[in-house]
Amino acid sequence: MRPHKLFYSVSFLQFFMSEITGTTLILFLIAKGLSLQSANFLLVVFFVSIFLFEIPTGAIADKYGRKISVVLGLCCFLVYSVLFVWTDRMWLLVFAQVFGGLAICLQSGSLESWVVENSDKPMEVLFTTSNSIQYISGFICGLLGAFLATFNYSLPWAASIVSIILCIILCCFYMKEKNITHRETSATRITTIIGESVRIGFENKSIWIVFVIGYLSAFRIRRGIHFNSHVWSVFLNKEFGLWD
Repeated sequence: MRPHKLFYSVSFLQFFMSEITGTTLILFLIAKGLSLQSANFLLVVFFVSIFLFEIPTGAIADKYGRKISVVLGLCCFLVYSVLFVWTDRMWLLVFAQVFGGLAICLQSGSLESWVVENSDKPMEVLFTTSNSIQYISGFICGLLGAFLATFNYSLPWAASIVSIILCIILCCFYMKEKNITHRETSATRITTIIGESVRIGFENKSIWIVFVIGYLSAFRIRRGIHFNSHVWSVFLNKEFGLWD
């Protein structure tokens, strides 16, 4: 499979696996016996995990390659999804959210870096097409996630798990990298890479400011959209029994 086609396929599956459960996430958690406050706390844990893991996981991709970073991220997302379906215990759900944040960080930028290094397609074409594919994936997720949840709240998670496994298979068999041997045999330790990344970030205030603003914006927008939409889901379910 050519790099750009693999990139489009994995982009679709990555968005699908994370968003198909979003439509009814809060309803799913409430069905487990959690309150809205507990559900919101889990979202906070998720974003704090992303903040803590962003730099260390980037070093893994730099040292061991983009493929390993993406596959590890998918495996972490699989653990996150299985735990969410399997357990009702709050501490295990918190543990799952940490894995979810780790999964996002391991995958963040790794797939994009890989396709830029291995594809002959212009970046503008790659990322414009990828964005369009994600919009299509989001549309499908919204409809399919709500439809599956009318039968059982766990069904969207089952669909997510299937897409994760399919994505892992695609990456393991078709994702090839250049110069991976040089990276793995490099004498540079991963702790050194992390330290240098932090140092550069602090020494260049513009980088640090962009990072913080970007993180806070993502936290505000994504958390706000997810939580508000889920509160509406709870309200509509309570008043009209839409998912009963």
